[in-house]
Amino acid sequence: SGAICLGGVDCGTVRTYICCMRTLPPTLLVCCHSRTGAGSCSANGGGAPLRAALETEIAARGLSWQVAGIGCLGRCDLGPNLRAAPGGPVLTGCRAEDAAQLVSRLQSEWVIKS
Repeated sequence: SGAICLGGVDCGTVRTYICCMRTLPPTLLVCCHSRTGAGSCSANGGGAPLRAALETEIAARGLSWQVAGIGCLGRCDLGPNLRAAPGGPVLTGCRAEDAAQLVSRLQSEWVIKS
Protein backbone atom coordinates (compact mmCIF):
# COMPACT_ATOMS: atom_id res chain seq x y z
CA SER A 1 0.00 0.00 0.00
CA GLY A 2 1.28 3.45 -0.88
CA ALA A 3 0.95 6.83 0.76
CA ILE A 4 -2.48 8.41 0.83
CA CYS A 5 -2.15 11.77 -0.88
CA LEU A 6 -4.05 14.91 0.06
CA GLY A 7 -6.48 14.14 -2.75
CA GLY A 8 -7.42 10.90 -0.97
CA VAL A 9 -5.91 8.64 -3.62
CA ASP A 10 -3.66 5.67 -2.81
CA CYS A 11 -0.69 6.76 -4.89
CA GLY A 12 1.49 3.69 -4.45
CA THR A 13 4.78 5.57 -4.35
CA VAL A 14 6.23 8.85 -3.17
CA ARG A 15 7.00 9.79 -6.79
CA THR A 16 3.36 9.39 -7.78
CA TYR A 17 2.31 11.19 -4.60
CA ILE A 18 4.38 14.21 -5.57
CA CYS A 19 3.06 14.11 -9.15
CA CYS A 20 -0.56 14.24 -8.02
CA MET A 21 0.35 17.30 -5.91
CA ARG A 22 0.41 19.35 -9.12
CA THR A 23 -3.35 19.80 -8.91
CA LEU A 24 -3.45 20.81 -5.25
CA PRO A 25 -2.66 24.10 -3.50
CA PRO A 26 0.96 24.95 -2.65
CA THR A 27 2.03 22.38 -0.08
CA LEU A 28 5.11 21.83 2.04
CA LEU A 29 5.79 18.11 2.36
CA VAL A 30 7.69 17.46 5.58
CA CYS A 31 9.41 14.11 5.99
CA CYS A 32 7.99 12.39 9.05
CA HIS A 33 9.44 8.97 8.26
CA SER A 34 11.08 7.15 11.13
CA ARG A 35 14.00 4.90 10.29
CA THR A 36 15.46 2.78 13.07
CA GLY A 37 19.10 3.56 13.65
CA ALA A 38 19.13 6.73 11.55
CA GLY A 39 19.74 9.41 14.15
CA SER A 40 19.28 12.26 11.71
CA CYS A 41 16.24 10.82 9.94
CA SER A 42 13.55 13.50 9.82
CA ALA A 43 11.15 11.92 12.30
CA ASN A 44 13.99 11.15 14.69
CA GLY A 45 15.54 14.57 14.13
CA GLY A 46 12.52 16.85 14.25
CA GLY A 47 10.08 16.29 11.37
CA ALA A 48 6.97 16.61 13.55
CA PRO A 49 8.08 19.81 15.35
CA LEU A 50 9.11 21.28 11.98
CA ARG A 51 5.69 20.53 10.53
CA ALA A 52 3.94 22.19 13.50
CA ALA A 53 6.18 25.27 13.35
CA LEU A 54 5.61 25.66 9.60
CA GLU A 55 1.83 25.40 10.06
CA THR A 56 1.98 28.14 12.70
CA GLU A 57 4.18 30.42 10.56
CA ILE A 58 2.07 29.95 7.43
CA ALA A 59 -1.13 30.72 9.36
CA ALA A 60 0.46 33.83 10.91
CA ARG A 61 1.31 35.13 7.43
CA GLY A 62 -2.13 34.34 6.04
CA LEU A 63 -0.73 32.15 3.28
CA SER A 64 -2.94 29.58 1.54
CA TRP A 65 -0.22 26.93 1.71
CA GLN A 66 -0.78 23.53 3.23
CA VAL A 67 1.67 21.46 5.26
CA ALA A 68 1.59 17.67 5.11
CA GLY A 69 3.68 14.87 6.52
CA ILE A 70 5.13 12.44 4.01
CA GLY A 71 7.31 9.34 4.07
CA CYS A 72 10.97 9.37 3.20
CA LEU A 73 12.24 12.09 0.86
CA GLY A 74 15.72 10.56 0.82
CA ARG A 75 18.91 12.08 2.22
CA CYS A 76 18.06 11.07 5.78
CA ASP A 77 21.60 12.04 6.73
CA LEU A 78 20.70 15.68 5.98
CA GLY A 79 17.22 15.71 7.60
CA PRO A 80 14.81 16.96 8.57
CA ASN A 81 13.87 17.57 4.95
CA LEU A 82 10.95 19.23 3.21
CA ARG A 83 9.77 19.58 -0.37
CA ALA A 84 7.72 22.47 -1.69
CA ALA A 85 5.14 21.19 -4.16
CA PRO A 86 4.37 21.72 -6.90
CA GLY A 87 7.68 22.51 -8.55
CA GLY A 88 9.49 23.84 -5.51
CA PRO A 89 12.83 23.01 -3.97
CA VAL A 90 13.80 20.28 -1.55
CA LEU A 91 15.30 21.84 1.56
CA THR A 92 17.50 19.83 3.90
CA GLY A 93 18.63 20.35 7.47
CA CYS A 94 15.45 22.23 8.35
CA ARG A 95 14.68 22.92 12.01
CA ALA A 96 11.49 24.05 13.73
CA GLU A 97 13.20 27.15 15.08
CA ASP A 98 14.01 28.21 11.50
CA ALA A 99 10.37 28.11 10.28
CA ALA A 100 10.13 31.89 9.75
CA GLN A 101 13.34 31.96 7.69
CA LEU A 102 12.27 28.91 5.68
CA VAL A 103 8.90 30.45 4.79
CA SER A 104 10.57 33.76 3.88
CA ARG A 105 13.04 31.95 1.63
CA LEU A 106 10.26 30.02 -0.08
CA GLN A 107 8.19 33.18 -0.54
CA SER A 108 11.08 34.84 -2.35
CA GLU A 109 12.42 31.87 -4.37
CA TRP A 110 9.51 29.50 -5.04
CA VAL A 111 7.63 30.30 -8.21
CA ILE A 112 4.10 28.94 -7.80
CA LYS A 113 2.35 28.55 -11.12
CA SER A 114 -1.43 28.78 -11.13
